[in-house]
Amino acid sequence: MKKIIFTFVILLLTDSLLAIEPHFMQDPAISPDGNTICFAYMSDLWLVPFHGGEAKRLTVSKGTDSNPVFSPDGKTIAFNSNRDGFTGIYIIPSEGGKAECISKEGITVVDWFKNGKKLLGCGYQLPNRTNFMEVPLDGTHPALITEIGSSLAQLSPDNKKIIFSYRGDPTRERYTGSHNGQLWEYNIKEKSYTQLTHTEYTERYPVYSYVNDRIYFSSADFIKDNLAVLQLYFVENYNFDDAQQLSDFNYWSARQLSIARENDNIVFTLFDELWSYEGDKGKIKKVPIEIKQDFLENMEVTEEYVNMVSNFSISPNGKMVAFTYKYDLFAMPEKGGEVKQLTFSQKGIGDIAVTNDNQSIYFTTYDKGNKQLYKINISEPENLEYISWFKDAYVNEIYYADEVGLIVEYSGEKEKNNIALLDPENDKVEVLINDQVVGSSFVVSPDQQYALYFELTPGTWDEILYLYNFETKERTVLYPYHGNMHSPLWGKHGSYIFFNRDEDICRMDLHAKEDFWDYTDYWEPILNPEDEEKKEEDKDKKEKEDNNDEEEDGEEKDKKDITISIDLEDIRKRVKVIATHKTYNYIVGTDEDSTLYYVNLSEDDTYTLRKVDYEGKDDQEITSFYERPRYMVYNEENDCFYCVVSNSMKKITKSGSTETLENEFCYTYNKSELNKTIFEQAWRAFQIGFYDPNMHDINWEKSYKKYSPYMEYAYTPEVMDYIYSEMMGEVNASHTGFYARQDNYQRSFQKAYGGFTLDYSDIPKKGIKFKQIFRKSKLNKPHEIKPGDVLLSVDGEEIESTTPINPLFFNKEGEKIRLEIQTADSIATVEIKGLSWWQHYSMWYDDWVSSRREMVDELSDGRFGYAHIRSMGWSPYEDFVQDVFANNWQKEALIIDVRNNPGGWIHDWLIELLTKEPYAFTTNRIFNVKKVPFPGDTWTKPTILLINQNSFSDAEIFPNIYQHFKLGKVIGMPTSGSVIGTGHKYFMDGSSMRMPGTGWYTADEVNMEGTGAKPDIYLDQTFEEKIEDNDVQLKRAVEELMKEIQ
Repeated sequence: MKKIIFTFVILLLTDSLLAIEPHFMQDPAISPDGNTICFAYMSDLWLVPFHGGEAKRLTVSKGTDSNPVFSPDGKTIAFNSNRDGFTGIYIIPSEGGKAECISKEGITVVDWFKNGKKLLGCGYQLPNRTNFMEVPLDGTHPALITEIGSSLAQLSPDNKKIIFSYRGDPTRERYTGSHNGQLWEYNIKEKSYTQLTHTEYTERYPVYSYVNDRIYFSSADFIKDNLAVLQLYFVENYNFDDAQQLSDFNYWSARQLSIARENDNIVFTLFDELWSYEGDKGKIKKVPIEIKQDFLENMEVTEEYVNMVSNFSISPNGKMVAFTYKYDLFAMPEKGGEVKQLTFSQKGIGDIAVTNDNQSIYFTTYDKGNKQLYKINISEPENLEYISWFKDAYVNEIYYADEVGLIVEYSGEKEKNNIALLDPENDKVEVLINDQVVGSSFVVSPDQQYALYFELTPGTWDEILYLYNFETKERTVLYPYHGNMHSPLWGKHGSYIFFNRDEDICRMDLHAKEDFWDYTDYWEPILNPEDEEKKEEDKDKKEKEDNNDEEEDGEEKDKKDITISIDLEDIRKRVKVIATHKTYNYIVGTDEDSTLYYVNLSEDDTYTLRKVDYEGKDDQEITSFYERPRYMVYNEENDCFYCVVSNSMKKITKSGSTETLENEFCYTYNKSELNKTIFEQAWRAFQIGFYDPNMHDINWEKSYKKYSPYMEYAYTPEVMDYIYSEMMGEVNASHTGFYARQDNYQRSFQKAYGGFTLDYSDIPKKGIKFKQIFRKSKLNKPHEIKPGDVLLSVDGEEIESTTPINPLFFNKEGEKIRLEIQTADSIATVEIKGLSWWQHYSMWYDDWVSSRREMVDELSDGRFGYAHIRSMGWSPYEDFVQDVFANNWQKEALIIDVRNNPGGWIHDWLIELLTKEPYAFTTNRIFNVKKVPFPGDTWTKPTILLINQNSFSDAEIFPNIYQHFKLGKVIGMPTSGSVIGTGHKYFMDGSSMRMPGTGWYTADEVNMEGTGAKPDIYLDQTFEEKIEDNDVQLKRAVEELMKEIQ
């Protein structure tokens, strides 16, 4: 008996050891009886008892299954999936079985209607974007409920109302401002909206109780260490002023609430776990889950690569190539042959530099996301040497300077882009520059006496060309310039300096030249043949001596013979443009023939390698590339160029012939370890790149320790994305976002558009009606199609009540689409070109602006002008100038509108235009000597500015400065406080993130990030007004200008 019990215990323990506890489950849904939970995990749906236990997989597909919702009787689960190349709605028996697609219209599952025959869904259509749709299970067309909605919603028990959350960021719990999340309710019968919460914080995930008058939801609660989490709350009888807190979480947020129909059992996510609220007992606890199925793929990947290179360095003698691909360092002979893998850490490789011994390689790799410097020798690759001098720094870039050493550009916590010199003989480091921000390579002269570099200046972001003296350590300004400069280069014999200046390639003469210095007197050999013969003899003698010297000393003597001298007086005046091409050029090398080589990116996005002589003559193309050539270098020994094009290494001769450097190798890496490495790199990159070194009062080191252990469960890039986004949310900053690589390609159909919207509120028996035809749509002109006309067929496929609409337009962008349309008096057959989403949106936007302009014209009786600034970029600025001086010049006042403007960088140009004033008068006989103000392109008449919650970034800076100069009233709603200058950071696996590196402060030194712009007159549009296109803000602007004019 004891033996049987012992064996049973062993079996239980073995079974437990084989089980896996899942982490980062999403989209939990609870069954009507409150006994079962369905959740999404690893792209599939799973079922588990409410109190926990073994999870069983419900779906298996190549796509991603999400958003499960139990039917009212609990027998069916509706969910979303992209398994068939589109976002569809599927239903599956809750006990398991075959999934059936019931909608292909891109609608998100939200809830079930109580009759079990229809779903509540969230669709998307202009102008108000997310809406509520009624989706029948029988496959007939969905019907529009209302034009404004959200996927975070639930039907009331009697199905007469919908509660939902609007706006808000789930990971920015600390956020306060006009974009915070609020709870709303829509009355389906009365077609009216009611705002339920009015706090400055975020409320999300509302659910009605089916058994009492409670409403449960999540709301922000500030806890220790300047952090906030979403706690679980409830209210009774809609009394949101007396919300009761149920949870007391101090680490993670309660999200994605789902409530049972027969009791108040609730399930929700708490970071990586599922938790439950037991309604009758009021207890909150973790749902323990285990999986005993084999569902995890092998994390180790072995792949074969042919001719693949990411970055490289050529040895000085031209015989070896050190290169990176994927996440490690390799080497191969330049002429081809065996590829040797030199590192195996999978930490990623940054820069590479081969020294003049042609065997030692310096390279950068990552340690906890920090870019560090290492050294390896190809003859002893097992002996990896760490250059510890830079252990507290971030090594930005390295490059080897012959006879000088390794140039290292590095950054500390405060000082950025410093320059140090490392001696390869003993790895001794000498700091050269630590009090300037170096904005380019540090380029050593041929005689090793000097170096060129650009200093980046704050405020203007200009570059200043400097000369560094290695002996005296002095730094001399050679050429200041208000604009962009880069790519400094010494001429081959030390007589010239070359650099890029905006679109120009410039030559700087180190000494003044005589007039006619390049003139050749062709009479001289004719009139004095004896002198010419002697010159030829002397020339032959010198060439023989030079050849003997080369045989004895090689190239070393040539380089030592070069001694550079520089006449600094008036050197800035000795700058000549030798080539200029739009839109971008960068210098890549020079040779003994006094020829300069550079790469040009033309206006048609073509890259070409070009050459020009030092005098700017004979500028010609050598070869072209179908995409950007990266890391292009000139190798003297082989007298050719090398670069990477589309992950293949190319060798290019001066005549333009190109060949691929061939390689073939196997590489093994672990995806789980890769995810951890990318997490570390992103964490460190954000730490050193974020505009505020105090990280918005968050201890970023502590954040790393808090989140990094969970990377053990990041089996997919999507989980890595979730973890990092959660950590980044603690900083509570706009302009952020982490975008993980995609490991598994999923076939996806792209929908084409036609410059129209469809009416899902009034569906005929056959076809579907047009709701709006955009003015620039070909359906409008020349085909004269009107709203209310019926689309009968697309490319010959008739539209019946069960015909999905979206698939009729799949993969037809740029293609001819034939439409059959029932008009008021006939059936028309028309052909249109399928549009991209952006083309379609732009047509709608132009309509929206035109209707605002017409509204202003009507309300003001033609007296006022209107100008909407679409975004803060060059093209919208040009449009604005035309609006001011061409379209509205004769108007008495101007309404400027930056609502729904995503931002950019032109605020200064706009303010300069609006604050510019005439300072004199001028006359001309053409106008009968009438005195007119000068300059004439000034606007001195009244203006008014419109803003709203969707005015972002530079569209928030502009109204702030507009108020600072008292240019007029600002009407609307406060902007969101999303004001940071941002860039983009890419990682070695293809992941990327936005990098907000520049802060913006008002004249009173108030940080606009988190503050935003405030209107002088607060006026919001209700949802009903938005749906009716009743622009009360614009009307108020006209009223205010009328008062001012009168």
